[in-house]
Amino acid sequence: MNFRLIALASCVALGSIAFGGKAQAQTSTVPFGGTITTVCTFGTPVPGTLVRTGSLIAVEATTGVVGFSTGTAGSVTLNCTGAASTVTVAPPAGTAPTGFAPAVFQSVVQRGTNTGAADYTSANAGGVFDTGSWTTLGSNVPLAVPVGTSTLNVGMVVGTNSTVGVLPAGTYNYNVMLTANPN
Repeated sequence: MNFRLIALASCVALGSIAFGGKAQAQTSTVPFGGTITTVCTFGTPVPGTLVRTGSLIAVEATTGVVGFSTGTAGSVTLNCTGAASTVTVAPPAGTAPTGFAPAVFQSVVQRGTNTGAADYTSANAGGVFDTGSWTTLGSNVPLAVPVGTSTLNVGMVVGTNSTVGVLPAGTYNYNVMLTANPN
């Protein structure tokens, strides 16, 4: 009987070794996080066309900017991914025929077809071009742009608000630089 008892005890011991506890599945959660900053991206600019400003000694490109009707304004789209973004503009810079001595360089940017005072900004060197539409613009005030895509109409004038003198014939090339400021 001792052999039977020893054999039984051996089987129980071997069984507990061979058939241990049941395996348990383990889980873990891997966290992810980050801060995404606002990004503003310009589309491809559409160039404007300069023409003489009436009989003045100036060239202008503003048709397309509400309130103006000389030459053709340029435009560009701006897509911003966050709120509180702004656009600033610099006065026009470029080249003109010999003999052209402009007193004023002024640019204007209008957001879409909106016509409120907050929908324009402008920049100038040499003062404001005239006492009409050019003086009502938000001079050097950043233009707020909403989240998403906005069309910016860009106009400019370079010259003298005078009929005295000659506007030289030739090629006039100017650029207006816009800066998007994501916040």
